[in-house]
Formats: sequence, C-alpha cells, structure tokens
Amino acid sequence: APYSELSKPSPLNVYGKSKLVAEKLVRTANIPSIIIRLITMYGWPPEGARQNPVTWALAKMKNGSQLQMVNDRFLNPLYAPSAAEAIWKLIGSGKKGIYHIAGKTRASRYDWTALIARVFGFNPNSIHPVASSFFPTLADRPIDTSYSTKKIQRDTDWKPLSLRSGLTRMKKAQP
Repeated sequence: APYSELSKPSPLNVYGKSKLVAEKLVRTANIPSIIIRLITMYGWPPEGARQNPVTWALAKMKNGSQLQMVNDRFLNPLYAPSAAEAIWKLIGSGKKGIYHIAGKTRASRYDWTALIARVFGFNPNSIHPVASSFFPTLADRPIDTSYSTKKIQRDTDWKPLSLRSGLTRMKKAQP
C-alpha cells in the first residue's frame, strides 16, 4: 500500500470480486472509458440514503455510546464532494483508463473516528481502539486499502483533501 492503478487486484471478498468482474467487462467492451475506483466515502447523505462511517459515528456519539473501533486496518477516506470534484475534473480532462480517487490522510477506523469526535465537538475518550479480531464476523479485508492518487493528480489539477479538512468542510455544510 498504497495501491496504485498498476497494482495487481486480488480481492478477498465477494464485494471486491464483483467489482473486479465489472472492471474486466468494461475493459473488454473495447470502448473509450474511465474506470474510477473510489475509496470509502463520507459526507451528509441525501434523505433516505444509508449512513456512512461518519454519520454513523456521529449518531452513536450523540447518543453517548462507547465505540470500539478497529486500529489495525487502514484506508484514506474520501469526502464525497471532493470525489465529485475529482470526477468532473477527470471527465473534463478527456483522459481514459483506471483512476483512484481517495483522501490524502491514511488512517485506521479508530484514528478516523477519534478525529470525527474532535472536529464535531464530542469526547474522543468514548472511542476505544480494538484489533480487527474483536469483530470475528466481519468480512475479510486487507490490512491496508489505501489508494495512491498520484495519477489523477498528475492528469488533472485535483488535490485530495486531508481528513481534517474534509471533516471540517462537512461540519460547515451540516444541514
């Protein structure tokens, strides 16, 4: 890690395998295309949409829950409006191929949730680090699914946001 667009995919679960099959179908269709790989996103969901890791954590913290969050798996979360900006820039560039879009900050779910607490004014002491083995029924996941965004940064003028910047923007956009 971080994974680049040239890294050999080796999905560990059904979700990842189905995404790889879809990519292969697009590539073999032999038409000009962009395959966009988005890392886990967060932001305010539209009415009726499911929660994302940030809105889930905020709801739990608002209720005073103690949270056990994994500290041994890593990703670079992506603020949804930043993803939209990146996609528009990529489309406008006329480029084709595979592109990774992700945030700038690599973090564990524990680090991410503790930062959510600080940015949104909750007590980070309600968040407790645990190993992924604490949740034995979770789907098998790689230790680090962070994406490299060097290619999209090189081919467009998009810059990934830090996790703190994305969360701060989300807080300011609170409905």
